[in-house]
Amino acid sequence: MPDVSGHDLPTDVLACIELCVDCHKACTQTAMHGLQTGGEHAEAGHLRLMLDCAQICQTSADFMMRGSDLHEHVCRACAEVCRRCAADCERLAGDDNRMAACAEQCRRCADACEQMSRGHARGMTGAAAAVRGDGRDTIARSDPVQTRGRSTERASGGRGAKRLSGRRG
Repeated sequence: MPDVSGHDLPTDVLACIELCVDCHKACTQTAMHGLQTGGEHAEAGHLRLMLDCAQICQTSADFMMRGSDLHEHVCRACAEVCRRCAADCERLAGDDNRMAACAEQCRRCADACEQMSRGHARGMTGAAAAVRGDGRDTIARSDPVQTRGRSTERASGGRGAKRLSGRRG
């Protein structure tokens, strides 16, 4: 699958995207199962956590598919939400195979997203290094368009930053 710049996404990124999409589906379906089951499975806090998990997983997949240079931040948040959701689903699993399967899917997604956030934090990686041709990093990642320096410069020195700095709430 190519990113928005036409470069193929690395295998580890594609695997993480797939796990995020699968976790989104598992949490959404299991939330509906919880509503039907009732009791603790339908507690507002539990359902909210499952829907939060589903949403952050979809958002993480979207950021990676676009090759966003911000995906490591979203993946870090996704890993945290998935771990909390896994623990809560495990707490309620008992004999409920659906809840146990959701917990396992959340753990898999959390592990992959954590790896994405750690790998990217070491610097420009994979496709982006290949685009630039400097070979500074050999870890396959989806950051194909911008270097961190340009992204940071744009975020802190562009018109948007000046406009926002003048606003006081």
